[in-house]
Amino acid sequence: MSDPVFHDPACPDCAGSLDHCHGTLVVHTDFTVECTDAGCVLAHRERHALVVDCVAVAGGCSCEVSVAVSQAS
Repeated sequence: MSDPVFHDPACPDCAGSLDHCHGTLVVHTDFTVECTDAGCVLAHRERHALVVDCVAVAGGCSCEVSVAVSQAS
């Protein structure tokens, strides 16, 4: 099922009672993940239509700095 905090009647996945999330899944360089939707109950790739690397997030990510430092060493 979709997350209980948000049900969009115009969303085909909501209408079909499919397990999904409307947030964006952010994948960090250490392969940990987080979702932009505070109500997300399972941060799995299969539940998210949008999946991005953390370096693509506006403002960047602290992972980007960590990778640059470790590569320079």
